[in-house]
Amino acid sequence: VQGIMDCVINEPDGFVLIDFKTGGRPGDESNAIAFQYAGQISVYKEALETIYRRPVKEAYIYLLGAGKAVLM
Repeated sequence: VQGIMDCVINEPDGFVLIDFKTGGRPGDESNAIAFQYAGQISVYKEALETIYRRPVKEAYIYLLGAGKAVLM
């Protein structure tokens, strides 16, 4: 698996992971789009938690075209 995490915010109680996606338009079903990326986000989350031994407390994809963050 190869990938680059777009944004990781280090907060006192864990990480917030945000991955930007070019897909999505206003009115699209964002949960259906998010489902396509669930595996990728899961791998990113596991990598962060394993390397840093700290939890990922929240993970999002941000759909640039729709201007919307989706909680994963």
